[in-house]
Amino acid sequence: MVQTYFASIGFLFGRIKEWLTPRFRYGAGDVRVERVELVRSVGGIVVTLAVWVAYEQGGYDSVMGSLSTVMINAAVAVPAVVVGIAILFATIAPADRSRLLRAVRRPAVTVLVCLAVGLAFDFVLGSYKSVRLPGLATILAVVVILALLLYVMPSILWAAYWGYRYWFNAADGHPLLPALCSIVFSVGVLGIDIYQLARGDLTARLPGPLAILLTFGSPPLVIALALWEIKLAGGRGVTLRALPPERRPAVD
Repeated sequence: MVQTYFASIGFLFGRIKEWLTPRFRYGAGDVRVERVELVRSVGGIVVTLAVWVAYEQGGYDSVMGSLSTVMINAAVAVPAVVVGIAILFATIAPADRSRLLRAVRRPAVTVLVCLAVGLAFDFVLGSYKSVRLPGLATILAVVVILALLLYVMPSILWAAYWGYRYWFNAADGHPLLPALCSIVFSVGVLGIDIYQLARGDLTARLPGPLAILLTFGSPPLVIALALWEIKLAGGRGVTLRALPPERRPAVD
């Protein structure tokens, strides 16, 4: 049964990865960046969970607090896409601007789905904790919560960490759009973290610098990775000034 569960989770994660990964209409990214990104993502999940268990002790309130933080940070992704597109619009040649508009569809849908699922999870757990349900409704609520815990929330976690930069999918837009939006997004998340840390709301037990380093995939590491990607792309002649030649038609 455990083997079946992990097989099903692996299949689900594969579909999420396929959905979030750019189709590289204008050329694939550097393979070194992809490998480092995978290590950062998987390592971020493991380290964050380990530190969270050690410091936060895994209580209900800390679970809901962590979920709320993820939802707040996910909301930052929406304006990050807009800012990223605006920066490209300001720098790219006028002839290429219309093609950039198509790049916002998939990341926008992904972010909205993650937010909707997070709100549903928050509502179900909140209702189950505060409302006394009849017998059959209680059983159904437990089944729903188990499904959320075993499948939906791991999927959101996978999308949030592995797909962090691919929320800003550049399949039909500029190949540097993910890196650019990742920087904007991470700066926004860092601003939220610093504000919450100053108010004492970021975490009750975790040291402030460590909390900022681990928040939502480690914004400082994501910024460093994005800058490295832009530098590598520049070495191949890919800049923010123009779209590269189209390599193959994109499949919508």
